[in-house]
Amino acid sequence: MKVWRKRTPMYVYQKMIIVFLILVMPIYGISLVFNWTSMNHLRDEAERSLAKNVSFYTNQLNEQISFIRNLQLQLIHNSDLQSLAFYAGNISGYEEVALVNRIHESLTTIQNASDYVVNAGTYIKSYKHTLSTEMGTSKLPNPEHNMVQALIEQAGEQPIYAWNDRILFIMTGNRGSIVSYLELSKEKLAETISQITGSYQRAGVFMIDDASRIVVQSQSDLADVTALMKGLPKLEEAWRGANYS
Repeated sequence: MKVWRKRTPMYVYQKMIIVFLILVMPIYGISLVFNWTSMNHLRDEAERSLAKNVSFYTNQLNEQISFIRNLQLQLIHNSDLQSLAFYAGNISGYEEVALVNRIHESLTTIQNASDYVVNAGTYIKSYKHTLSTEMGTSKLPNPEHNMVQALIEQAGEQPIYAWNDRILFIMTGNRGSIVSYLELSKEKLAETISQITGSYQRAGVFMIDDASRIVVQSQSDLADVTALMKGLPKLEEAWRGANYS
């Protein structure tokens, strides 16, 4: 005896699938919208946080640089420095020693005034000596004088100079007869600009000079922004190791 079973029509299963999709798709869609909204919110928060860091640390660095440059400008017009430049060779030994000591005190004050300054110096052409916190008093020519003079001759007047791993502010006075130079700490600058990106792993910061050469960069790995730099030929050249001298 044969038993016949009634087969469920295919369209019943199709209806079940359609009903299932009708029930599930809104939930899935809401989940996608929620995730997308959350992702955009987190991205916006990260961008706002980064923008605040950039503004804060940039202003802080600008204030420090302005402060250092003002100290350097005051040094150029320092009365002891001007007197030594004017009376060089025509003053007694005691007066010369007194002037030199007071200038050294001024240089030390400038260096101690900012953590960014690691060496403060000046050379006076008429006096034929360099005075600096690093070398003391040295006759011309000497390594510091040669470096500063070469930078001025090669690059002319500009706000910041990079010489190998050294960063300097150089300022001239009395038609070039007096030259003041301040060496900045590359490590301190790198530490400051590294704080801009904070804990962001795929971010970095760098400072460039007037020739678009990298002067100092953060400790972050900038390998992920190589593609960005391909659109900036000068920066790409600096990134690949352009000669700073």
